[in-house]
Amino acid sequence: MGDSVPDSKTATPITSRAAPKYLKVILGCLLGSIGLIFIIAVVIGVSSEPREVTMQQATTVEATKPKPPTSKPIDIITANHLVNEYVQNEVAADAKYKGRTIIVSGMVTGIGLDLFDDAYVIIGGTDAIDGIQCSFPDSEKGSVSKLVKGQIIDVRGVVTGKLGNLFLDKCKIQLE
Repeated sequence: MGDSVPDSKTATPITSRAAPKYLKVILGCLLGSIGLIFIIAVVIGVSSEPREVTMQQATTVEATKPKPPTSKPIDIITANHLVNEYVQNEVAADAKYKGRTIIVSGMVTGIGLDLFDDAYVIIGGTDAIDGIQCSFPDSEKGSVSKLVKGQIIDVRGVVTGKLGNLFLDKCKIQLE
């Protein structure tokens, strides 16, 4: 009466359908983890294969790298104009700006920290995708922390190109 052992007729049988559900969950977690690792590796730019570069290849790569002109003055441009140039023709805009230090003026539409805990500010556009992401060194975090969305600022930085949105690196807020 008190302690009874269930007999085979009343016990819940383990069906063969229960095992595939657990396997599907485990397989889904495994595939999700592999996908996440792949995305992180692509973002970081990790290469799993060491490459040997010949002197001829190194010379060719060095010759095709855009070099920032030293005699040309720094361009001052609005964020929305620069974004529009990249939207109209990314190849031409890269040839004109990539690797160059410029000053960009625009409204702050976003402020945050990237995957590496570096401060960034989005200027121009309406959100992170159509604006310019300006990355700042640690020495500029204090200046970035004082900014607010909607504020108009001038940022000096190096154009590194477009990957989703346009990027400026080594940025510094220009004081007026």
